[in-house]
Amino acid sequence: MGVFLRNYATRLAFICAIIALLLFIPASLTVSDSLRTFLIVMIVMLLLGGAILLFCGNRRNVGQVHYFLYDRRRDLFYKEEDLTPEIIQDAIDYYLRDFTEDELLLWKELPKPLCLQLEGEEQFRPLVMYRMLSILSAQDPEVAMTAFGEASEHTVTYLCHALSDAEDSELADYIYHLKKHFESEKDRIRFFFPKNKRTFATRIMRYVERHFDDFYVPRSRLGK
Repeated sequence: MGVFLRNYATRLAFICAIIALLLFIPASLTVSDSLRTFLIVMIVMLLLGGAILLFCGNRRNVGQVHYFLYDRRRDLFYKEEDLTPEIIQDAIDYYLRDFTEDELLLWKELPKPLCLQLEGEEQFRPLVMYRMLSILSAQDPEVAMTAFGEASEHTVTYLCHALSDAEDSELADYIYHLKKHFESEKDRIRFFFPKNKRTFATRIMRYVERHFDDFYVPRSRLGK
């Protein structure tokens, strides 16, 4: 209900006002007292309902910002259509700032505090995993292969479960296969991550688009 009010309260209030205005015309012209009374009651109810919608919608929005549309450095907002994978990835790096100084190290072992955080904010879990993949994709192929080979089983299993939960089971299964058969798949692994840099960025973007309303947070969360 909170998401609904945040997104549609203003529009619904406007519709109520338009309908009330349209009802005002027959209410002024009718010669029937009973019909006039009924229409006036309807007008009052519509205006009152619109006012309540605006009040509730504004109250829901107080102090709330979209995690990926708010530029914390310049204290301004992007438009939804201006959102890019780069903006999202930068915001995820900010999300991870309290858990690691080097995101590549997340492959060695996911910090327990990060896992606990993601248990409470499940909507961020696939994004962190996609970000880990995009970080590998930005490395030299040999570096990426080495980091993946040294990744803990727990980290890869956690990542694959998160991707499966995000309805990306095909990618999850393939990554799990590569890890399980690391020695025999080295040649494929060496180029898999750099080759799929654009793919990981695209999936980050699509995930946010599909779950857009899940990322409203208190403004204080972003340092303002």
